[in-house]
Formats: sequence, structure tokens, C-alpha cells
Amino acid sequence: MNSHFLSWFSGFFDGEGYISIVPNNKSGYMPQVVIKLRKDDKSILLRIKETLCIGAVYDINNVSTGSPQSKWQVADIDGCVKLIDVLDNYPLLAKKKEVYKVWRSAVLYMKENGRNKHDDYIESAISKMKGLRKYNSTNKSN
Repeated sequence: MNSHFLSWFSGFFDGEGYISIVPNNKSGYMPQVVIKLRKDDKSILLRIKETLCIGAVYDINNVSTGSPQSKWQVADIDGCVKLIDVLDNYPLLAKKKEVYKVWRSAVLYMKENGRNKHDDYIESAISKMKGLRKYNSTNKSN
């Protein structure tokens, strides 16, 4: 893959991306990566999908803003592990890097141990990620 693209992607993802672990009725938990943009920027999401060879791009109707959007989503373990390879080599630099560290550890844990509900390790990771996302004025740089 092109190192210029990967450097760009890391910075773009740092600003626009969202990583999480969500409950899934079928298998317990599902790691998830999402970038949402206005629908007229869908070509950016398609380029990410095509270059990284992971995820899918969907059109969505955003009721809260009233504007059409598109999203790139990775919601499978193998795709998330591939993304980990990218972000380990082209690291995040903003606050999201702390959430990423917890998410990364949980994804690799799920790959080895499954995604079972009521798994203390995964539930702890979800709680840590939630805490790291909260705005904390003491962490704000001047």
C-alpha cells in the first residue's frame, strides 16, 4: 500500500473515525470502526475501502441533520485486525490513540478468545473506552 495514503488515512481517521465494541445478539460483541461523511464525500470512503480492502460503504439517512450521509464500516474481526496493522505502523496522534490502545487489545483478545457476552475483559475494555471518550478539561492542552 502507498505510504502517502496510509499516512493521510491515519490523520483522517484520527479526526473523523470512531472505534467501538458493541453488543451483538448473535455472537456477544462486535468490534466496529466507522467513518461518516456527507454523501457528497462518499468517494473518499470508497477510496478507503478499495485501498485497504476492508469494510463496506453504506448510504444512510441522518434524521438529526437532515442531510444524507455515507459511512465506511468495518465490523468483523479480520478486518479490524488488518486495520490494527495499518494503525500500528501509521499511529494515531490525537486523543483517540488512548481509546485505540484499549480497542486494539480487546480486538486481539476477541480474535484469540471469542466474542462471548459477559466476558469481563471485553466489558472492562468497553468501560475504559467510554471513560476515555469523556471530555476532561484537566487533559486539555493550552
